[in-house]
Amino acid sequence: MPSFKEAFEKIADGLEDLSSLEVVTYRGTIKIEATDVTALSFDKILQNAKAQAGFRVVASTKSRLDGDTRAFYDDNATASDIAAHNALWDSASAKRAAVVQIFESEILKRIA
Repeated sequence: MPSFKEAFEKIADGLEDLSSLEVVTYRGTIKIEATDVTALSFDKILQNAKAQAGFRVVASTKSRLDGDTRAFYDDNATASDIAAHNALWDSASAKRAAVVQIFESEILKRIA
């Protein structure tokens, strides 16, 4: 059974992760030369893609729990790019709300 300190640290980590939501939409071509694609992750692919000229951010939105929100849209972002970004934002927001609801429910169970 975890100690109180370990449990509190896990809760703090969870709250920190829940305190902001960020969605970034990229546009371009990413060329991958790999023999084992199972070892590839999205973060690794993006890290390697930064050196490619055909890769750019077309939209980025970040919102913090306190309500602060920042958004960026590239001047050349198309209506389709913006619609895709907004759909991703809506989906991520709904998922985050569901996670927060589960987290809240678990806390209430434990203190009841």
